[in-house]
Amino acid sequence: MVTAELSISYLRPVREGVLWAKGWVVHPGRHLLHAAGEVLLEGKRVAFAKGVFHRVG
Repeated sequence: MVTAELSISYLRPVREGVLWAKGWVVHPGRHLLHAAGEVLLEGKRVAFAKGVFHRVG
């Protein structure tokens, strides 16, 4: 996989606490894979990311 595009949005500052992250595939295309993810602190979203990845090989 090669990163074609990556965007991260930091929504609020985090000073302490336990962070939980999860990610998922939005669209598994033939050559391009679109994915997204988020980081949560006490159930509140603190960051969000999306990316496009190119399959190689």
